[in-house]
Amino acid sequence: MADINDIRKRKEALTHKTFVMAVQVIFVFGIPAFGGLFLGNWLNANTSLAPNGRVITLSIAFVLSWTIIIFMYRKLAKQFKALDKEEAEALTDKKQ
Repeated sequence: MADINDIRKRKEALTHKTFVMAVQVIFVFGIPAFGGLFLGNWLNANTSLAPNGRVITLSIAFVLSWTIIIFMYRKLAKQFKALDKEEAEALTDKKQ
């Protein structure tokens, strides 16, 4: 079994990783949004999709961004759940 202090250190590191991921969210939404905006403007100007080109590309960017966010959340939640389980096991072993 892992030491409770080691588990708490890993949990603190995971909390820091959560903060970094929060900053990544800005890029996960920003980059596809700007790309969708520019691609949509190009589609509107050069194809017969006007005025729907921008709406289509921004909708795709929105769905893509949320898909990435959900994937990131599930991965992080799984890591926290595993650490919580280890911590609970270590605490029950410590009491015995």
